This record gives sequence, structure tokens and C-alpha cells, in this order.
Amino acid sequence: MLTPGGSFEDGTPSWALSGGAKIVSGNESFFLNSKYDRKSLYMPSGSSATSPTMCFAAGDWHLRFVGKGSGRIRVTVTVNSLLGVVSVLDGGTVRADGTWSPSPEVSLLLSNVGGLLTTKAISLRFTASDGASQIDDVYLDPWKDT
Repeated sequence: MLTPGGSFEDGTPSWALSGGAKIVSGNESFFLNSKYDRKSLYMPSGSSATSPTMCFAAGDWHLRFVGKGSGRIRVTVTVNSLLGVVSVLDGGTVRADGTWSPSPEVSLLLSNVGGLLTTKAISLRFTASDGASQIDDVYLDPWKDT
């Protein structure tokens, strides 16, 4: 399923942006979410973007998105616990290239293990490094049967 605001289109839930990250014109070339989409997220090196909190269920093992650029995109997963304590887990780093391309699967397995003691609510943080990157259409476990 598309993460909240994961298409970066007008009228979708806002992500928290810092360090120069911004929503720009220019959609990924596959139009995965909709043929009418027109926007994506631009992140210069050192910037970050954090998704709104979303539900997370056992079996939501992967995250994928479409990206391009000249840098790296680090993904971290913030897990909210029943006690209000937050765990931040490393989801890995994806290298962007010059053309829009699907990311490899970002594993959320550690989040599932931690999710046993949580409210089953997570948020995702993308941080750009070593160059500017652009992302679009962030999906949670896009190959799971529902």
C-alpha cells in the first residue's frame, strides 16, 4: 500500500522536511500511483524527510520506492512502543542513479520483531548523502497479497 503522503501530491498527508528537502514538479517516469501524478520529493545531500506515522502489521516485511539522483538514501524506521519509548532501526541505504528506477526491497524485518511490543505504528525517515536524490511513490510491502 502507498504510505501516507508517499506520492507527494497536493492534498496528501505532509512529510516533515528538513535541510532543504522539498516537494518539486516532476513525477517518477512509471506513474506507479497514478497517471495524473506530477510531483516528487527532492533531497539535497544532508537533508531528510520523515513520513507521517502509519499502521504496521506483522507481515509488512518490505518497503520500496522509486528514486533517482547522484547520492545515497538512508532509510530509518521509527517504532513507537506501548510505553511511549521510540526505537530507531536502520532500514539500510539505497544508492540512487541518474534515472528513475525502483529501489531494491528495504527490509523491515527488525521492525516486525520490535513490533511485537509496540503500538504497531511506525514512521519512515529518508536521509540523503553524497549528492542530491529524488524519491517518489513510497510503498509498504508492495508485493504482499491482500
